[in-house]
Amino acid sequence: MALLETRFDTLFIVNWLVNLVFICDMVFNFVLPYKESSKKGGGTVKDHKKIAKRYFSSWFTIDLISILPFDSVEVFAKLSTGKSPFGSNAGTLQTIEP
Repeated sequence: MALLETRFDTLFIVNWLVNLVFICDMVFNFVLPYKESSKKGGGTVKDHKKIAKRYFSSWFTIDLISILPFDSVEVFAKLSTGKSPFGSNAGTLQTIEP
């Protein structure tokens, strides 16, 4: 497996734009009301504590992990120090080989 170097290029910017969409989605999940199940009355829940509790107990962890900027940490560290903070193992952070 060939190790690829993370670079600040067009794909990097597109990746960050996608991350911004997910971050906006996370914010919306904290503030948008939701509909209760019919067993609980079927009403609309507008209480922010209940909305946040529901999100924390469902998709929050997956959403957070999906936007962690491992590649960005490497790019910005290389720009400032010239070294990867992950050492020679930076390629192991990649999940798809071209």
